[in-house]
Amino acid sequence: AILTQEAHLWLMLGLSWRCVCRGRHYSRPIIAKTALLAVVSLTFNSSFPMVPPALMTGSTQLPPAKRLKSDLDDSQLGAKPVEIAYVTDVEGNLEYFERWVSKSHIVRYDLEGALDFTHDNAYFVYGGDVVDKGNGDVRFARQLVALKRRYPQRVVLLVGNRDLNKLRLTAELGEADMRRSIDAIPGPHWDRKAPTLKQYLEQAAVAQGLPGAAAKLDSRTARLRYFFEHTLGCFGTFEYRRQELALLRGFADASEVGDEEVTQHFIDDVTAGGGGALRNYLESAVVAAILGNTLFVHGAVDAQNMGFVPDDNTRFAVPVQQQQQQQQQQ
Repeated sequence: AILTQEAHLWLMLGLSWRCVCRGRHYSRPIIAKTALLAVVSLTFNSSFPMVPPALMTGSTQLPPAKRLKSDLDDSQLGAKPVEIAYVTDVEGNLEYFERWVSKSHIVRYDLEGALDFTHDNAYFVYGGDVVDKGNGDVRFARQLVALKRRYPQRVVLLVGNRDLNKLRLTAELGEADMRRSIDAIPGPHWDRKAPTLKQYLEQAAVAQGLPGAAAKLDSRTARLRYFFEHTLGCFGTFEYRRQELALLRGFADASEVGDEEVTQHFIDDVTAGGGGALRNYLESAVVAAILGNTLFVHGAVDAQNMGFVPDDNTRFAVPVQQQQQQQQQQ
């Protein structure tokens, strides 16, 4: 229950629109009538109706001309110009982020190594995707959450697909799912070329000179590696986490961190009440934010998805029109 009902509706829009370019800074005066709306959580006007479950198509057309409002109003901000620092998709590459900060005139590291602002009219938006492609996932998430807690009204953290999709690990690596036979677990329905878990383990068994021993190789770690490689686009993520855990624990060599330790850390990182860095990020983040007249989200809001909210049973799929076009091309 991380997301409010309103945020859930935005999530179902499709993890929306990267509205500005990666790693840019924006500086502009915002006067009283267009004051910066530093969103902590989004709410809808009281007249906004509840969206009924979809009946036929799995999606509902929202009524037009309904406007979002922010938690903050014009009276909470002065007429001074503000500056907004924006960066997105760091994906665990902490060195990249540190270089970005070194070139910023809006955010900086203080003498204790914590993120801070350079002046009182500075704001910061992180566009989502904290983790996956570097060995700085945990440290980067901690830095962002610390800045948010230090300046809750001036920092906006957005959730990205790479952040949210880790929540599945608590279920799919839980005891109930681990009791499921590998024959009962299908491959990702959005990628017909990807192997099933059973096929993945069979390939691993053959590579290890153990043909026919797929079931014996089944474990939480094996499934996590399968999820990363074939359902989450996280090639290298497992070993990146091993490297970071070694750094955090002061080990000279990453090999000192075992497979099961890495697997358990990924689960703990998103478990409710566990204090994990990614869990804390998700609980501090929102799906969309309005600052002035700019909408910040992660993903895409376009003509195909704007105004449509799939119901809870709708699975991700390529739109029917695109499927038909692809079939005609084939």
